[in-house]
Amino acid sequence: MGGRTRWVPVYVKKTFWAGMSTTSRSESMNAFFDKYVHSKTTLKQFVEQYDPALRNKWEKESQSDYESFNSTIPWVFDYDIEQQFKAAYTNVKFREVQKELRRKSYCYPTLLGVHGSV
Repeated sequence: MGGRTRWVPVYVKKTFWAGMSTTSRSESMNAFFDKYVHSKTTLKQFVEQYDPALRNKWEKESQSDYESFNSTIPWVFDYDIEQQFKAAYTNVKFREVQKELRRKSYCYPTLLGVHGSV
């Protein structure tokens, strides 16, 4: 089974999954539907719940987008890349990027040796 991790990406390499594995996509969908259905849910109930569930998800995403476009988060470092991330991501994702930038700021690279030209 360990070999599958090597050959499966070959078949889906042209599809963008935002860094999510098939397992995480499946878990994400399961978590989404767990709020609306359970093991005893009938097909009829599922169909009736499907539209309201998607509508609720869309409304939450729209609210997040609205908040992102109508509020500002101060820069941590004022790097060009930080500004690019701010322009491309919602505030929630941008805060994750800032957290990673803060972590990287505590890294001190050291040259251990030179092999060839630098």
